[in-house]
Amino acid sequence: MRDFRVVIGDCNVGAHGAGFSALFGLQQGGLISLNYNGQEMLRFMPRLTFWRAPTDNDNGAGFGFGRGVWKLASLYQQVNDVKYVRNNDSLDIEYLFDLPTNPSSKALVKYNVSSDGAIRITATYYGIAGLPGFPLFGMNFPLVTSYTNFRFHGNGPEENYIDRNHGAKYGVYEGTAEGNLSRYLNPQECGNRTGVNVLEVFDGEGNGIRFSADSPFEGGVLPYNEHELENAPSRGHLPKPSATWVRILAAQMGVGGDDSWGAPIHGEYMLSAEKDLHLKFTLENLCV
Repeated sequence: MRDFRVVIGDCNVGAHGAGFSALFGLQQGGLISLNYNGQEMLRFMPRLTFWRAPTDNDNGAGFGFGRGVWKLASLYQQVNDVKYVRNNDSLDIEYLFDLPTNPSSKALVKYNVSSDGAIRITATYYGIAGLPGFPLFGMNFPLVTSYTNFRFHGNGPEENYIDRNHGAKYGVYEGTAEGNLSRYLNPQECGNRTGVNVLEVFDGEGNGIRFSADSPFEGGVLPYNEHELENAPSRGHLPKPSATWVRILAAQMGVGGDDSWGAPIHGEYMLSAEKDLHLKFTLENLCV
């Protein structure tokens, strides 16, 4: 049996094994530290996300007015309940979140930490009638800025979306967080890839994190999160990056209608908030 131990404190629960440690905040609502081989991976705590930086087309279609509740849900989700189970060779911990929507809604995130350092994550949004569709559903992982390179198995090489991916080809592609930031005059949603099975994010020496799933997901790697992009009126107003933001998504709605000046997105490329949505993937150490 691998060396594995769980430490339970008043505010945190930690899992420790050979070459890794993971610390979960009982009050904060998630994974507050992840250390592989003596190196901290996280800059901040990963969180659920339902929002994207509006595109020019989104703004033309009144995206913010109709769906702004999901920006609030991304910023102000609140822990309702925490449960954890200590096993001989694993730790299970789950967080139930209340979302500031009207009518109110909930989401659940489950973590399973195994003795080899792999973390299996399941995120579930519970659909409820009466809410506007959301832009996307998934999790944001803010990594330390030295982890700026990425490699993925999915549709590429350029950014693509569910309604803009017929020209993409499945393969293995590489890039950097900075290089993945599209050169739009006004910062907005960018850098997404569809049909991803594996996404690796690493530093100059090849050390980092590997995200993988049995079912394809969407995702991207950028030097900014959706709120930083939205808040900057031009590229010159973007701040110095404080993290490398890795986004793992169950789905994201399309980015355009029949033109790029405000035409609504076609219904088949929208996401309904009235249906449950699930995301399941594994996070593990990537080292040379």
